[in-house]
Amino acid sequence: MYRLLMAAALAAMVLACATAADACGDKLLALGRGVRFEKISKSTHPALVACLWRSDPQHPNNRKKQRDMVEMLSSAGHRVQFAYSVDELDRTLASEPIDVVMVEGPDLDAVAGSVRKSSSKAAVVPVLYKPTKAQFNATARQYGRAVKAPAQAGVLLLAIDEAMETKSKQASAGRN
Repeated sequence: MYRLLMAAALAAMVLACATAADACGDKLLALGRGVRFEKISKSTHPALVACLWRSDPQHPNNRKKQRDMVEMLSSAGHRVQFAYSVDELDRTLASEPIDVVMVEGPDLDAVAGSVRKSSSKAAVVPVLYKPTKAQFNATARQYGRAVKAPAQAGVLLLAIDEAMETKSKQASAGRN
């Protein structure tokens, strides 16, 4: 009787351990059968995002990168506008209520000045390519956030969401 009880207990433990998962992703695979995170990460603050895109838009590789960027941002609920020069971005800022401007490091000062002058008061998200630690920290302090490029989609979306959260807090504080 004792052996039968021990065998049943051992069998129960083996079955219990067989369904348990040890790693984080394994748990999600067991529960959701492979949930794609891009499909469920809708933004709580959808934004109109303007990207200063300095690359040639007609180059096939750049068109693919733009399509990927549009797909990634629109799947999170954002809308995207591309500008190919600082002047074009100025016109976009004057004509539409832009919420967030994503800009690379070299154009950061010119764009920040344009954003301050515009009526949309967009949040600036600096994108820095291979910055030093000091450069990254200084930019993040100045603008409240910064993104190291190349960045994963989640990092860009998080930066946009943080910018929109800050912007909405500032707007609600301004109303009070």
